[in-house]
Amino acid sequence: MSDDLPTRIDIPQLIRNMGGNEKIIPKLLETFWHSCNDCWQRMDAARKANDLNTWQRTAHELKGASLSITANRIAALCAKAEKLEQLDTAESQEILSLLVKKFEFLREDLERSKASA
Repeated sequence: MSDDLPTRIDIPQLIRNMGGNEKIIPKLLETFWHSCNDCWQRMDAARKANDLNTWQRTAHELKGASLSITANRIAALCAKAEKLEQLDTAESQEILSLLVKKFEFLREDLERSKASA
């Protein structure tokens, strides 16, 4: 994983992507969270069922959503997940564990942004 990627969300870039409209950012992040928070659960279920197609499709879905909000590390993990050719490996479990951690960071960020609003 590249260390030059932001840990969470590149807020300045996201603001630029939204044409400078900072007011939309909290709602955008909340929508992202609600639409994608089950992705890692679907990936876990796919991993346990050894369903590579569902794993890759879900990773691709999550990658696109993550890129749209500049969550670049999550997107990079998802790109790596998409390329896996087997799910019964330590690598798939490691990717899934990292995704869970990254989502927890995002949830914490969302809670902080709600509290400061």
